[in-house]
Amino acid sequence: MFAHPKGLLGRIGAAAMLRRSEASYRWVAEILDLDSTDRFLDVGCGPGGLLRVAREAGADVVGVDSSPEMVRLVRRAGIDAHCAVAEHLPMADGSFSAACAMHTIDFWESRIAGLIELRRVMRPTGRVCIVVRSLDEQARPWNPSKHGFSDADLKALRTTLDAAGYADTRSNERTVDGEQLVALTSTAT
Repeated sequence: MFAHPKGLLGRIGAAAMLRRSEASYRWVAEILDLDSTDRFLDVGCGPGGLLRVAREAGADVVGVDSSPEMVRLVRRAGIDAHCAVAEHLPMADGSFSAACAMHTIDFWESRIAGLIELRRVMRPTGRVCIVVRSLDEQARPWNPSKHGFSDADLKALRTTLDAAGYADTRSNERTVDGEQLVALTSTAT
C-alpha cells in the first residue's frame, strides 16, 4: 500500500501519514534549517506533509513520488509535484539547495543510482537528508520499526552516500511517535 499508494486505500494511508508524521516533518525541516532562501525537493513525497512544513518555513518546494495518486493530492494543495522515481528526476542540474527522502530509500530500485541522481539536481554544498527507521526487533509486527535499519544497514547507507559523492555525513536520532528515527544528513559535492 505504501510503495505505490492508489485508490481508496492509498488515500486512507495518505491521511494516516499526514496525521502521524507531523512531528517528524518538523524535525527534518529543523535539521535542514529550511528558510526562504531554499529550494527544497522531497523525494517520495507521499501526500506532501513534509512539503507543507518546508513551505511554512519559507522554502520554495517541489515533490516527486512514483504514485500518481500522491502527486494529485500534493498538487491539490497547490504544491508543484511530479510523478517520478529517485533514479530519474525530471529536474535540471543544480536546481535545489536542500532535499529529503523520508522512509522511501527502501523503495528505490537502486540506492546508489538514486543518490547519484539526487546529487545531480543539488546545488554545490546542497543539504540532503535521508530519514530511516532504526530497527527495533522488540517492536510489534505492525510497527514499521520492526523492519527498520540495523547498525550494519546504517553503516552501508553511509558508505553508499560516500560512494555517490556526498560528504560530511552526520547522524541525528530522535524518537517520534514511538519510532526511533535516524536522519543521515550530507552535503552534495
